Amino acid sequence: MNREITNVLSTGLDLYSCVICLFMIFSMGRNIKQRKASIYFILVCTTVLIFNISDISNWMFEGTSPAWHVPALHILTFIYYLCVPFAFLFILRYVEEYLKPYRISKIFFTISHIISILYAIGLILSPIMGFYYQITSDNYYTRGRFNFVSTIFFGLFYLSSVITILYNYKYFSRKALFSFLSFSLLPILMNIIQLNFYGLSLVNSGMTISILLIFMNSHKDLEERYEKTEKEVFEQEKKLITFQEHTIHSLADLVENRDTQTGYHAKRTSIYVNLLANQLKNDGYYTEILTDEYISKMIKSAPMHDVGKIVISDTILKKPGPLTSQEFEIIKTHTTEGARILTDIIGFSGDREYMKVSVDMAQYHHEWWDGTGYPFGLKENDIPLCARIMAVADVFDALVFERIYKEPLPTPEAFAIIKKESGTHFDPIIVEEFFKTKEEILRIITTYRD
Repeated sequence: MNREITNVLSTGLDLYSCVICLFMIFSMGRNIKQRKASIYFILVCTTVLIFNISDISNWMFEGTSPAWHVPALHILTFIYYLCVPFAFLFILRYVEEYLKPYRISKIFFTISHIISILYAIGLILSPIMGFYYQITSDNYYTRGRFNFVSTIFFGLFYLSSVITILYNYKYFSRKALFSFLSFSLLPILMNIIQLNFYGLSLVNSGMTISILLIFMNSHKDLEERYEKTEKEVFEQEKKLITFQEHTIHSLADLVENRDTQTGYHAKRTSIYVNLLANQLKNDGYYTEILTDEYISKMIKSAPMHDVGKIVISDTILKKPGPLTSQEFEIIKTHTTEGARILTDIIGFSGDREYMKVSVDMAQYHHEWWDGTGYPFGLKENDIPLCARIMAVADVFDALVFERIYKEPLPTPEAFAIIKKESGTHFDPIIVEEFFKTKEEILRIITTYRD
């Protein structure tokens, strides 16, 4: 078979391989979810794509006219040979991701890296000494004096893959096992055939067909496993979060029953917070903070704002008369104790935003707008927004319902106190928006009366 015919056939095979590689890259790239397995497989496809493009370019740039064909052929031939070990190393990494939670032994990776380094040494010598390949004086590619060494290395790459896969065969499905073995066996078979058909890109085609089989069988299998695992993890996380919230709310109810002798304080304050936060957002206030997610976390956190009272003794918590200054100092610690408890309980869940909102509401809801509150004397916008909203909701509910130490106030009087303390105790904007929800608040009071 003359060179012109093999050039045409090889270019056709390489173009076919490029189309397949691009198809796989785009199919996976559109929906990639930052999974290492998908990333490694895209790297394999990209390497094989470059491998095929380099081979096409070699045929295109043979000959000395124009002059820039000479360096182009040297560079692309070097890249062609360089792609082989990279494809081999990326596929091993992909196999490792496929095997998780099992892992390929480090010795396999050590051997594969040693083989790759030794191969690279021969490749570096090739442009100078014609080790794996030679570029003739008239700028034509031909095999080097020791091209058989590169063939041996190719064999070692694929043999290493076969051994790695067979060593872990019990962790593969039947389709996956066949697909991964094809990546090693097909190129070897094609290499043997190519010895009798010099110039045909059979090895390239073998690699492309094998990764297509992996894409069709193994990667689909892997995606199904990912989706199943993600669904199981999601369900477990959902159960854990539900259990966590139930535990915290039960603890909050226990505290409220000790402190207020009411059943709906936690429920009402959550509704107030929801109503007030959305009123602020709808009127264009604090919109950079009041996202839907932030409001949702505020609503869930509101019932826990007084959870720190669990550490306060009943002697103080249920005292019917005024507190002494010493007793009041003890009561004030419920803010920092609540922050500590919520950090311990919610912190392990990994939802840092939820933990921050909960801790902020518990720790700062007794801070005053003018800086005279506790525990830290914060003022104005230094007080977290969630705590400023919680302060209005908490105080208003405490005013209109009975406590151990006080009788309930009529709602007009409670509203008047909130208005009077605007700019001292409370954020003026929040008070203004609170009054816009007055009718809804009166309905809440009636619906959830103790």
